[in-house]
Amino acid sequence: MRVVEENGETTMLEVYSGVKLETSEGNCIGVCMRDDTFEISMFKNNKAYPISWHRVNFETKTIEPMVDANTESRDCDNAQT
Repeated sequence: MRVVEENGETTMLEVYSGVKLETSEGNCIGVCMRDDTFEISMFKNNKAYPISWHRVNFETKTIEPMVDANTESRDCDNAQT
């Protein structure tokens, strides 16, 4: 991962292992890069499994579900640890 700070913004490049953002309540969003797109996972109360898992589609300008989080556990490499 490379981090560039410029004009008051922080840009992260080559984030293939994932980044986790966590609230004080333990709710988390994990983001990681996959070639030409991003994967986003949401975790409630810092659980070990995502409650939703999505992929950004830049061609259609949408965020699409990847798996049913109730039936299949996925993680964004180490984003939720």
